[in-house]
Amino acid sequence: SVRSMVIATPQLVTGLLPEYGGGLAIAVSASENHTAVLTDSGHLYTWGANEKNDVLGHTGVRYQQLPRRVPGVHRAIGLAAAKEHTVLLIGTSFPSLSMPKEAL
Repeated sequence: SVRSMVIATPQLVTGLLPEYGGGLAIAVSASENHTAVLTDSGHLYTWGANEKNDVLGHTGVRYQQLPRRVPGVHRAIGLAAAKEHTVLLIGTSFPSLSMPKEAL
C-alpha cells in the first residue's frame, strides 16, 4: 500500500532550495498522493507515491520522499496533478523582449 503522511503545519521544502539545485517555484499542484512543482527555469520536481513503479518521472520509484528533479523537462510553463497522473504545459516559443508591443 502507498505510505501516507499528514503534516498539519507548513513545512519548508528544502529540496527546492537553490543550494540543493532547486529554484523559484512558479507553479504547484498536488493530488492525494503526490506533489509537483515547476521552477522559474522550467524544471519539474515531483515527490509522493503511487501504486506502480516508474512513476513521478523517476525510474524504479514507487515512493519519492523528497522533491526530485524529473530529467528531460526543461521548458514547462504550467502543470496539473491528479490522482494517477500529472499534465505539463510545455512552452515551444517565447516572444523576444525586443519585439514591438503590437506583435505580442
